[in-house]
Amino acid sequence: SGYIYLNYGNVKDSVKVLNGSFEFKGNIEKPTQGSLNLEGYSTVSGIYIENSDIKIKTDFKTVQNEGQTLKILKIKKITGSKTAIIQDDWNEFFQSNSDKENFNELLYKKLKKLINNNPKHSFNVNLLVEIPVILPNFKYEYYNELFQMIDTTGQDVEEIEMIKMGLSGLK
Repeated sequence: SGYIYLNYGNVKDSVKVLNGSFEFKGNIEKPTQGSLNLEGYSTVSGIYIENSDIKIKTDFKTVQNEGQTLKILKIKKITGSKTAIIQDDWNEFFQSNSDKENFNELLYKKLKKLINNNPKHSFNVNLLVEIPVILPNFKYEYYNELFQMIDTTGQDVEEIEMIKMGLSGLK
């Protein structure tokens, strides 16, 4: 019991958890990064919300942290979401290939396909923000080409600026 909170953009919504279940209803213009957290002192779990019937299986536990009870929310599985399928595919690719010697080339091809299929999706922007941080030796030419494929219309301005900074760092 208690409340669970959905946060995205400037929106903060809440619903009561009843018998271990909760439901948010509404519409959103495009897939958007958001987060879930529990009532009180709680961790935050990132999700993407979109206009589909998304089912989220969660679990939580409590731990003592500096004298306070911290609720740790864990997302175990997401179904019914195109973004969740993209994320699962991405995670599987990354885990299967990150140790390979030609990872940069494999990553470039994977991102090119992903962005080509979903040029407006904010998940791609988030991936491009991370690349220079996790792979400082990623080729500038690859990164620049991938950035040019993104439809920046309606994307988070700060994230686009971070990609531009990443570009200058890879030069």
